[in-house]
Amino acid sequence: DLNGYFNYSCQPGTYFVNIDTLNKPYTVSCNYPGIDTLVTTSLVNPVVDFIDFEIKSKPITDLSVQAITNTGIVFPGTTHVIKVVAGDVLNWFGLNSISGVSGQIQLTITGPLNYSGNVSGSLTPVISGNTYTFNIADFASYANDGGILLSFQTQTTAQGGDQVCVHAEISSSIAEFNPLNNIKDYCYTVVNSYDPNYKEVYPIDVEPGFEDWLTYTIHF
Repeated sequence: DLNGYFNYSCQPGTYFVNIDTLNKPYTVSCNYPGIDTLVTTSLVNPVVDFIDFEIKSKPITDLSVQAITNTGIVFPGTTHVIKVVAGDVLNWFGLNSISGVSGQIQLTITGPLNYSGNVSGSLTPVISGNTYTFNIADFASYANDGGILLSFQTQTTAQGGDQVCVHAEISSSIAEFNPLNNIKDYCYTVVNSYDPNYKEVYPIDVEPGFEDWLTYTIHF
């Protein structure tokens, strides 16, 4: 997960746990346990904890479009948000980026939508038709998650089943380690009044231990 924790279930036995660094932006930084470690589980001792691998950044630049999502009901006349997670891959693994690398993230969005603006706290794009360009001065100081949140209203003439498609590309000022992960496409569908009990909740994401109101909206 985002904190580096992992787990798996297995039958009693002996296993090698291996960290894969091939074509990855990181490598191991300690001789012990190095790239793998031997563990044994049994009915008496079924759990092995703290199989840790310390990693460090490779001296590379690797940008990627990691995810595209939409939140909110995509219904004629209503507003929803498109979110793009993109940036330096090293940030995705909690590692430090190489500073001084500039570039841009560009979205091409097609479908029955009208742009409503960017969400508070996100970057403001340069807009040309249905293309939205975000210029990044230094990817080392850019947070991959939360920098691109755009609000769109579904057109009132949209029909159920109409497609909205997002084409995202990221580029940099220098050659990259893996340019194949610089492009991602994502499509989703406009819905109509077939589900009278569609529910939304705010806030959508909360931290463990959250103690406050959850506000639900039920659509009829």
